[in-house]
Amino acid sequence: MVKSRLKSVFFLVFFFFSFQSVFGQIKITNDQILKEVQQIKKVFSDSLKRYDFKKDEHLYSEKYRTFYSVKIESLSKLYQDLYDRSVADVSTLEKSGTSENQTSDLQLGIEDIENGEQLKELGLFLRTNYPAYLFSDYSSATYRCKLNFLVDTDGKFKKVKYSGESLAFNLMTALFLYSIDHLEKPLRHNDQLIKQNFAQPVTLVIE
Repeated sequence: MVKSRLKSVFFLVFFFFSFQSVFGQIKITNDQILKEVQQIKKVFSDSLKRYDFKKDEHLYSEKYRTFYSVKIESLSKLYQDLYDRSVADVSTLEKSGTSENQTSDLQLGIEDIENGEQLKELGLFLRTNYPAYLFSDYSSATYRCKLNFLVDTDGKFKKVKYSGESLAFNLMTALFLYSIDHLEKPLRHNDQLIKQNFAQPVTLVIE
């Protein structure tokens, strides 16, 4: 199981470099977010290492639930801080007159947006460069999440929301999008900056 999981991670890393050479404009621009997620994961793992499942299964299971709850709370707090900050940023742009409110009613398709190909590249980047190393302690499974987010007139991803069965995967996926932060260029329609909501499914298979 461990070997197959590592193969999955190495595949993602390999594909990352080949993908970057083709779509260089999509990249992680705020890696501090992922570093914080890694630290939260490390605290969970280090705490659990102090207990031996074989010696005391009941105690191990009890501690696992406790430490896992702390992990989820930490991820939730990090996500909520970023979400609140993005909401405030949207409000600031609207008050300054920079944000074009009428675009939210247009519901444009990617083909109607002058530089909408960036959204296709974003979807591919999310699927092929997911930080699978954050799930090295997880069992083999398929994880799915749907992200709903706003691309504002500054090209940044804001008001990121998630839906899916695994709360941990949902949170990490939303945080991954926040770590990418923005498109290379703001979206445009009829030569005007626009903002619009989008949805993106993300799937991770651990084998």
